[in-house]
Amino acid sequence: MSRVFPFISVDNARKAIDVYKQAFVTEEIGMPTYYKEFYDDPSIANKIAHMTLSIEGSPLFINDAHEQPDTEQSRFTVNVEVESKDKVDKAFRALKKDAKHMYYEPIDLGWSDLGFSLKDQFGVIWMVYVVE
Repeated sequence: MSRVFPFISVDNARKAIDVYKQAFVTEEIGMPTYYKEFYDDPSIANKIAHMTLSIEGSPLFINDAHEQPDTEQSRFTVNVEVESKDKVDKAFRALKKDAKHMYYEPIDLGWSDLGFSLKDQFGVIWMVYVVE
């Protein structure tokens, strides 16, 4: 079986994981790996090198950005389809805190009864919408 899924790098992966746990139904898959397993650098030893987080049943890989400077430009969006408007509202409440940019708040999208898009505090662009 082939799969395609995102691997995102953020500043402060632990905090991002906590926010995403508030926003969605999640499950940590396996144990995180840490940079100390790959680099002899005490300043990054306990930062996450790889963690798999299931979000609404789909895998998302996440790590602490290492030697990856943050830029204002992002060319990808994480799309999340959920089965209820309540889940859209829950995700919006969690992700909007300290968001870097709001593309649109929860609205009727025409092709979905409710959805939103924003760039979260970690620089990740999300599009979350209901599919009933």
